[in-house]
Amino acid sequence: HPSYLKVNNRYVVIINNLPIYWSNFGIDETNKLFFELRNYINNNYGYDLYLIGGVFYDSSKEFLNNNPFDAITIWGNLWSSLGNDPDRTYSYEEYYNAYKEILHDWHNISVSNGLEFVPLIKPGFNNLAYTTMGQDHYIIDRDLEKFGLLCEYAKNYMTDNLNMLLLFTWNDFNESTCIEPSFEYGMSYLDAIKIYPDSLQLEIIINDLPIGTKGNYYDFTLDRKSTRLN
Repeated sequence: HPSYLKVNNRYVVIINNLPIYWSNFGIDETNKLFFELRNYINNNYGYDLYLIGGVFYDSSKEFLNNNPFDAITIWGNLWSSLGNDPDRTYSYEEYYNAYKEILHDWHNISVSNGLEFVPLIKPGFNNLAYTTMGQDHYIIDRDLEKFGLLCEYAKNYMTDNLNMLLLFTWNDFNESTCIEPSFEYGMSYLDAIKIYPDSLQLEIIINDLPIGTKGNYYDFTLDRKSTRLN
């Protein structure tokens, strides 16, 4: 499809939550699996994959040995890095402060291992739509100003060869990570990302399926002057 995201004509596949694969198959077998996947797709269909691996902020670095990935991003929420607040509710400033250090660390880890790094930013998080308050919920309160500052800060940690940032998400209202225009927030979150130059690959993750199913990834061309999606 002409809108499928590519890097140097290689088809991008984001493997989120690598720790799930590690817990089921082990790190070495997981790396082997994705090497085999890449070779199979290339040999049988002629598509060269660009693999972005999604790890958690505290993931083991062991997977970096002989790994099949081209780039790394920090997948998953960061509540375990934010302390032990008994009500599991955090301000966006707490998220912002914790994530700044994580961006720095994982950028350096990626580059030192010959990989690109893709910062991933969320405007907030709230999973009360499908969890129980006080048991398994987590909340990161929204703060538009801090979101804009984090977007600005993240530019420092986009590797030059890739120059890409992931925004999570366009329309996942279910977990309050959406930046799609709404009655509550209007166009404010699209306005906040106008800081990025047109040369930046600004990729927005789309969740267009019902609860319990997986979302899809699309490559949008974002006109940041008019906040118009092409």
